[in-house]
Amino acid sequence: MPFAASAKVAALKGSKAHGDLHELLTIFSTGSLKAFNAFAAAKPAGLWATYALDKAACADSMRLLTLTSLAAEKPEVPYAEVAEALEVPLEAVEEWVVKAIAATLLDAKLDQQAGLLRVSRAAHRKFGPAEWAKLTAKLGTWKGSLAQILATVSAAKQAQVDQAVPPPAALRRQKS
Repeated sequence: MPFAASAKVAALKGSKAHGDLHELLTIFSTGSLKAFNAFAAAKPAGLWATYALDKAACADSMRLLTLTSLAAEKPEVPYAEVAEALEVPLEAVEEWVVKAIAATLLDAKLDQQAGLLRVSRAAHRKFGPAEWAKLTAKLGTWKGSLAQILATVSAAKQAQVDQAVPPPAALRRQKS
């Protein structure tokens, strides 16, 4: 069950006192930095103190979560796209990628020449039917690839057996 759909979090939704907290939790669960900034701009400054939250630390966390979501969508992400999503200068992209890698949110390589983030693994903020379908497709592809490898190895092994030179007659007699 998704975090935002849990009974305790859902109970906050209708709460007059904690409705803002529900909205913030939903943004952290599935939203982007852009949604967080819109939320932060629309709420009074005292909201953060009410829940003992550091607004800047929350924004940094949202940058990491936004980067993770972006990296989970595609295997290569241009630096410019990362900078735009994180609302940082292009020069800060590598710093945020390193932070995400250090937090084990993603595994990736930075291609400075091409200006690309090459993603090998990214954590998913939600894992629903669409993600299961992608996983099933990937596993099917891997299964097919492994079957091809196995067939190639078997064929090579059989070719070696077929081409094997029988030992000289003298060696055959010694074994008998």
